[in-house]
Amino acid sequence: MVCGLVQWSCVAAVAASHFVSADGMGGTQGWPRGARDVDDRVAADAGAFREASGASAMGQVIAARVASASNSAAAALLHAAAAAAVATVPKSVGPPAWNGGPLPCVPLTVGRQCVGAVSHPISAVDFALAEEADAVLEGRVSTFPELYAARVGHSPDVAYAKCFRAYMSLQCASTFPACTVLQADETNVLGQGRAPLCFSQCLDVLVSCPGFWVDDLDGACLDVAAQPSCSTASYHRTAPRQSTTSDKSLAATVA
Repeated sequence: MVCGLVQWSCVAAVAASHFVSADGMGGTQGWPRGARDVDDRVAADAGAFREASGASAMGQVIAARVASASNSAAAALLHAAAAAAVATVPKSVGPPAWNGGPLPCVPLTVGRQCVGAVSHPISAVDFALAEEADAVLEGRVSTFPELYAARVGHSPDVAYAKCFRAYMSLQCASTFPACTVLQADETNVLGQGRAPLCFSQCLDVLVSCPGFWVDDLDGACLDVAAQPSCSTASYHRTAPRQSTTSDKSLAATVA
């Protein structure tokens, strides 16, 4: 029993390193995406310190930052531990209590970004980590205007919105792949686990967003398949305001 608990703790710690909640390290943008995000966080803290009057107020700012990071990290660790338990415990329970397989797949009903965009059932583990994954997707949304400006430049709002929908549809389908069986595990294997991303989703982004490359899709198109044995999504939320900067030098920043 002790060995089992230690193993789950290790799995939870590893998972937490990938899915730390948004407020912990990058505002609502999830994990920092490089030195630029760290610089932004440092700049924000410096601004707060400048506004603080006296040592007491500065101490309150520091305490608030520490408390926010601690609470978010703790929440992420709890989600990761729950996901590890969901992935491990059912497989160790045999008849008559259970059949020794993963928990049944469920609809995506939590989070903000992909609810409604993903119509297929997702694995129980993906559901357990849905809130943390949603925080990462919030980051994709918030950085999209800069990415678009760097790759495409300024364009009519209709073209911009079309690209955003294609880009986020791919992100949702990749983050929450479809189950291929009722009790799907975490492998992308037909008849056993989840369905890979549909190649058509990758193609839709490249067509809708001239100037984008596969490298701009965060590795989502490295594992793809053809319909109907693949995962799709249809995103319809409003795009963030288009950036007014179309300087191509932004490319190095958002890459």
